[in-house]
Amino acid sequence: MQDLTQYYENSKINFICGDACSTPFNDKEFDFVFASHVAEHVTKPIKFCTELMRISSRGYIEVPTPLFDNLILNNHDGHLWWVTFDDIQASLKFSPKIGVLKEVISIEENNLLFAFFRESMVTEIYWEDEINSFLEDTFVPYYPLNNFESLNISSYQSDKIYKMPKWELGNKSKLGFREKFAHILNSIIRKTLILD
Repeated sequence: MQDLTQYYENSKINFICGDACSTPFNDKEFDFVFASHVAEHVTKPIKFCTELMRISSRGYIEVPTPLFDNLILNNHDGHLWWVTFDDIQASLKFSPKIGVLKEVISIEENNLLFAFFRESMVTEIYWEDEINSFLEDTFVPYYPLNNFESLNISSYQSDKIYKMPKWELGNKSKLGFREKFAHILNSIIRKTLILD
């Protein structure tokens, strides 16, 4: 947690730095709460959602999509969860973040891409009265990852070990091709946006 209190000492803004899962505010003290890129950091996400509902009756939550969360440099330092919206259960789903891809996009590049791909880069949730949420203590891939040499990758959140495919840039396995393609695509985007 970064304490920015000193930057607000001489302003009219009442800046408070504290635990997002246990705030010093009264019940329903606020008309609206704004939680941008916070939920993926908290150690107790369900308690965090409960706290938002306690201090307000409506609000906005924004989180990075799992793909871009994996691609942005240094997100592994503080992001504990992949946060998605489950349409069937109409709920926020928190699952442990795992590193699957090489981080290739800098913060500066991310900010530039944001102007073009915002809807692909973040999930935005407006809530009223309640936030439906649930926690998955393991991450389950959408498709089985069979017939690949596997590598143990541990979650950033826990000691759980996940069997994930092993690949190297440019090899002939399917995932090697995917990684190579991702680097080619990134190169094309960089040249198109004149980043190189």
